[in-house]
Amino acid sequence: MPVRFFSIVRRALQLLALGGWLPAVAGAHGAFDHSTRVWVFADHLEVGIAMGPEAAKTFLNDGPPEVTRSGLMQIAYPYPAGNAARLFEIKSGNTALAPTKATVRSDGLEFDFELIYPRPAGGTLRLRAAYLNELHQAGKGSLAVADESGATLAARLLASGDDTLEITLPESVSAPIGGVSQPAPTTATTAPVAAPVKSAPLQTLASSPSFGEFFKLGVTHILSGFDHLLFLGALLIGVRKVGPMLVVITCFTMAHSITLALAATGVVVIPSRITEPLIAVSIIVVAVGNLFRPAATSDRHWLAAGFGLIHGFGFASALREAGLGSKGLALAKPLFAFNLGVEAGQLLVAALFLPLLFRLLQAKSFERYGIPAISTLILALGSFWLVQRLLF
Repeated sequence: MPVRFFSIVRRALQLLALGGWLPAVAGAHGAFDHSTRVWVFADHLEVGIAMGPEAAKTFLNDGPPEVTRSGLMQIAYPYPAGNAARLFEIKSGNTALAPTKATVRSDGLEFDFELIYPRPAGGTLRLRAAYLNELHQAGKGSLAVADESGATLAARLLASGDDTLEITLPESVSAPIGGVSQPAPTTATTAPVAAPVKSAPLQTLASSPSFGEFFKLGVTHILSGFDHLLFLGALLIGVRKVGPMLVVITCFTMAHSITLALAATGVVVIPSRITEPLIAVSIIVVAVGNLFRPAATSDRHWLAAGFGLIHGFGFASALREAGLGSKGLALAKPLFAFNLGVEAGQLLVAALFLPLLFRLLQAKSFERYGIPAISTLILALGSFWLVQRLLF
């Protein structure tokens, strides 16, 4: 193998390491660094906050030590209610609501804080993700409000210093007692008053990310989606002509666009514990094909289309967490903007990657040594992700 090729690989790896990209590639990606969802019920509010272990450590000083062990996702441990204000804040007018219950659970890799608050009779609520102020690196996040059925009613993307969302609750049919809506009392001479309806939806969609924010989210999601990019790159490195390359990219785009729409709208929902390992499998399959069937390039568009359907479900997780409306423009606009952002990011990567690939393919040494070496590295990363996603 030419010394020059080794030199190029060594320099590329050094640049990746100095830029901090190797750890990021090894860890693949998530939709958000943290996400918060608020459910509005007839008599209470529920808040769920999900974050990674590094961020969670900031808020677990007074928590039970056993919660940091793995395999405990189905067990909820009490969390000091007095510490809940460090995580989240809900104000009704000028009055801060105190949680009636706080718990935390974990699988060792992600932590879920669950807070329950009394539901005010009505008026404006100010929701604030207070935990952002205590994180050294806030990263990207989302805050969404949903009704009892799970339909998103309001949403926004979160950032340090931009952590608040206001919503308007309708008036309850009865006066609140201790801040919680209750049925009116009855007497022997009056008929019972009906309890509040099971679901009391918000009057309007209080807020939602703009078209530009969803577009940017799509771009950043694909650019940080190293597993998606690695799958597409593995397909392309063995193709030597422009026409077949464009067919591969088009098949991948069409396939993941279909399942992105189906998953984001709830028509077909597959849990991430299934889709994420399958994405790793797709990388392994293509890498093995590059090693043992390097000349078989005619079937790559089928691989791009077939596995592209799986990758679309992975894209949908980011869109769901960011908050989607249930119908009309509230659904179509973010779906179109996010998908457009994904495609723009994908084209940006292709514009940078393909000229370099064409130049490398002109060297016989690259075809003989480079493609097997790169495919072996891709195979190793895909195998690592598969083990990580299956076992951890």
